[in-house]
Amino acid sequence: MISVIIPVYNNETFLPQLFTDILNQTYKDFEVIFINDGSKDNSQLLLQDFCSKNPFATCYFKENGGVSSARNLGLEKAKGDYIVFWDADDYVNKDFLKLMVSNLQKDTLTVCGFSHINDKNEKVDRVLEKSKIVSKNQIAFMQENWFFNALWNKIFFKDIIIKNNIKFNENYSVGEDTLFIAEYIKHVKNYLIINSSLYTYVRRQNTAMTKYCSSIYDSHRKIYETIISSLDGEQEDYLECLNQVKLLFGQNCVGNIWHLVAYLKNGSNQVLKKALKHYNTDKNLIKPKVNILLKILLKLKNITLLKWYYKLFLSRR
Repeated sequence: MISVIIPVYNNETFLPQLFTDILNQTYKDFEVIFINDGSKDNSQLLLQDFCSKNPFATCYFKENGGVSSARNLGLEKAKGDYIVFWDADDYVNKDFLKLMVSNLQKDTLTVCGFSHINDKNEKVDRVLEKSKIVSKNQIAFMQENWFFNALWNKIFFKDIIIKNNIKFNENYSVGEDTLFIAEYIKHVKNYLIINSSLYTYVRRQNTAMTKYCSSIYDSHRKIYETIISSLDGEQEDYLECLNQVKLLFGQNCVGNIWHLVAYLKNGSNQVLKKALKHYNTDKNLIKPKVNILLKILLKLKNITLLKWYYKLFLSRR
């Protein structure tokens, strides 16, 4: 059986479509676990009505604690052999569960293609021409094709999660899903990417990724350190992939530094200073190529000059 875990927070507008997508699933051996994370709208009433009519669905209400705590509660309640995570405001293909479970392989993380609807309501497909098995070390390939970071395009073995005590880190509000995946891949050898678009992710306004987050640098640092520790040193592609990950780490660090600079008025200088110190000293990252002026400013760790650089060159992008 598959356990589908769905956190809900003020999603009454999107729940009717989600219910339709659930009922239309062509694979029927599954349970749905809704975690209502303190919604203040009519989500609870809609969930209770749906669960009363569909015995495979259950709903748990908790005080608002964030999506990580909601998913952790869902994992505690899950009875299935396999775990799937969906978001309440997206769209799910009717064959999602059928194709994901039929492509399961032990020691492999199964991943599907998906569609992405951006802020301009443009739909972009992220699908390979052919299904393929990819080494667990190929993080750069996975990230470049948008397959790695999200939970909702994957199916997980519950016994791997339980045996290795893998949970969502409730201290982070950004990157917590990617950190979960990074912990999980320590215990598999490959990815299987199936060439079917089975999920549609809709980017909404006012998400965690569009707000100031003081922990963004630390959370992504933890993600990449975990990824590096998960790489298989016995595979031929190890050293090449290790350097690719270190470069991605460095690029991500610069991006997070700009996030902290952009929202500096809402945050603490100490958070940014800590990030700059790490960027200049951590040997786990490879610094990306930047122009000589920016290279100097990052090395000097001068917040005033970085703020000036951001305002002059980057703020209008």
